[in-house]
Amino acid sequence: MSSRYCVSRTRDTLYGLQEKFRLNRWPYGCGLLSLLLLVSVGCVPSNHSKSASQPPVHSVETPMTKKALSPQGIQGTAERPSKVEPIVRAEIQNPESSPALLAQGERVYTKHCMRCHGDQGDGTGELSSSLNPQPTDFTAGVFKFRSTPTGQLPTQDDLFRTISVGVAGTSMSDYGDLSEPDRRAVVEYVRSFSPRFREESAGEPILVPPSRSVTPDAAQRGRKLYAQMYCQACHGEDARGDGPLAQSLSDTKGRSLQPADLTKTRLKSGKGPHAIYRALMTGLDGTPMPSYGDSLTQEEAWDLALYVASLSQSGEGS
Repeated sequence: MSSRYCVSRTRDTLYGLQEKFRLNRWPYGCGLLSLLLLVSVGCVPSNHSKSASQPPVHSVETPMTKKALSPQGIQGTAERPSKVEPIVRAEIQNPESSPALLAQGERVYTKHCMRCHGDQGDGTGELSSSLNPQPTDFTAGVFKFRSTPTGQLPTQDDLFRTISVGVAGTSMSDYGDLSEPDRRAVVEYVRSFSPRFREESAGEPILVPPSRSVTPDAAQRGRKLYAQMYCQACHGEDARGDGPLAQSLSDTKGRSLQPADLTKTRLKSGKGPHAIYRALMTGLDGTPMPSYGDSLTQEEAWDLALYVASLSQSGEGS
C-alpha cells in the first residue's frame, strides 16, 4: 500500500473526527472507534479488503462508517435525531388496538412492568435507578432487539419475543408464563407510548438464511472476520467484553454500556447462531453496536455468528 494512500486515509479520518467534536460530541459507534485504532496502528494491509475493487472494511468510504460518523449513526438513521426527548403518552391511532385491548395491556403493564419502565413508559420507574442496565425508554421508539434493519421500528412479533423470553443478564425477566393474549395486549400498550408507531410502519424483517452447523472451518473463517471487523476493540481478544474501548462506551442517553461477554451461553439478543446473526445484521439501535449489513455478506455474517456461537458452545438452537 502506498504512503500517499496512508496519508490520505489518515487525513480523511482526522477530518471526520474534527467534525464529530464540532457536532455536540455525540457518542461514537463501533465503526468510528475502529477508525481510532486504524490511526493508532497505521494503515491496514491490503489483504483486509474483499477485493482490489473494494475499499477496506471500515474505511472512511464505507456506508457503515458514514453512518457511524454522522450524529445519528448510533441509531442507524440519518432522518431521526439520536436523542429523543421523553413525551407524555398519547393514545395510539392503530385500528388494530381497540380500547379493550389497550385496557387489557395497561392492566398487565401496571402489574408487571411499571415499577421499572414507569407509568409513562419513559424508563423512570421507582426501581429504575437501582438497575444496570437501566430500563428501556419506550417513548423514544428505539429498540435494541429487532428483526428489522437498523433505524427501523420492530415488528409486533419482535416485541412479543422479548417479552416472552426476556433479556439475559438484565433485570428484564421472561414473561412466557403469561397467557399469549396478555402478552399480545401489553405489546400494543408498549407501542402506544411512542408516536413513532403512529407515524411509521415497522420495518420488513431481514432474511435469515437456513441454519448451518458450527464447523471448524466456519469458526476459523469467523475468527478472521472477528479480527478484520475490529470486534476485539470493544469485546476483547478473548471476547469477554474487556476490549480497550470497553470502559468508554455509552448509549444515546450518555449512560455507560459494557460490551457483551460473548463467551456466555446466552446473549442479550438471544441464544444460538440465529440470534447472533440477527444482531450482527440489524445492529442494536441506541447503542454503539452498529449493523454490519452493509459490510458483511450473508455467508460472512453466518461465519462470524458461528464463531461467536462456538465461543460458548452454544451452537445449538436459535
